[in-house]
This record gives sequence, C-alpha cells and structure tokens, in this order.
Amino acid sequence: MKLIIPGSFYANHKREIIAAIGITLFLVISVLIWPIPTWQPSSYYVQQPESIRLTNLHIWVTNNNNTSVTAFAVINVGARDLTLDNISIKGLSIPHDSWYYHNTDSDGVLYDVKDRLKPDYSPDSVDIDSRLAGEEGFIRASEPILLKPGEAVIVYVLNPEEINATYQDPSIVVSVKAGAAQSVQAVKILFSD
Repeated sequence: MKLIIPGSFYANHKREIIAAIGITLFLVISVLIWPIPTWQPSSYYVQQPESIRLTNLHIWVTNNNNTSVTAFAVINVGARDLTLDNISIKGLSIPHDSWYYHNTDSDGVLYDVKDRLKPDYSPDSVDIDSRLAGEEGFIRASEPILLKPGEAVIVYVLNPEEINATYQDPSIVVSVKAGAAQSVQAVKILFSD
C-alpha cells in the first residue's frame, strides 16, 4: 500500500511547510549556538590583575673589578597589590638581604624611573633624584617588597652572583617576579669608576 499525497496539498500548504521548517531550523541552531560565549580579548576591557614592568635595568662593574651592582625599577601596572618576591640573575635567585630598595610617592618614583639610574656601590643611599638635595635612603630588604597598583620601586643589588669583568657572556638575564607576574630582560655589563 502506497501513501499518495495529491499535488494540490503541497500547493495549498507550501507557506505553512516552509514556515515550519524555518522555525525548526532557527530553534535547532539557537540551541546549538547558545552555550558558545562571544570572544572578547580581555586586555582591551579589563586591566590585567597581576602585571609588572621592569625598566631602567643596568649592571655595573668597577674598573678595579672588586664590586658590581645591579639596578632597576619595577612598576606594578596591574590591578592588585603584589609583593616583589624573587629576583634572579643568571638563573640564580638573589637572597632578600642583598636587595636595597627605595619607594617614594607615585609622582616621585615615576620621575626617578625616567632618569637613568647611576652606578653606586654603597646602595644604602643613592642620589637618584637630581631635583632633591642629597641622597635618597634605601632600605635593605629582609622580606618581599609590597607594591600597590601604580606604585614603583627602585632596587639595587650589591655583588649579584659574583659578576665581574671576567664574566664572558655578552649579556646577563635578569628576572623579576611579583606574585604571578614576571618580567625578564637581558642586559650588558657596563664598567664604571
């Protein structure tokens, strides 16, 4: 037995059939696409929660080859408080008590960061701000350094990993880590008096 549908049925109900198929397809596609979120790069709309910028990095060795010093500035460009908890030079972690750091108000630190840091082999006091008379006091670290969002800190490390004039590599890798944020840069050794 064969089901025969007269041709007049299709002609009379063509619009209803097309509408039913269209609605069914729309519903099926909507259900399939509904769980897929719209992609938006978060960095355009939301400030990264943990991010730092390493700037003004230098390593100096005295001409008499007995002392070296590393200096740099770290700025918290993220949205959370961070602690500067690890400084590595040549892949080796530098103990906190070898760090000397200086915090000032945001405007002062940002002004200092724009100036080139100077070689100073007694980092407990360094003249980094030419607008002020005298030298700024640096604190010897005993634990990680707290950085609030937008704040910066200038760090001097005395005699990092026995770097001296006989060191053969053309550049040294310095890594700074604060929470989940990390910044890595290579720097050449400079000689000074």
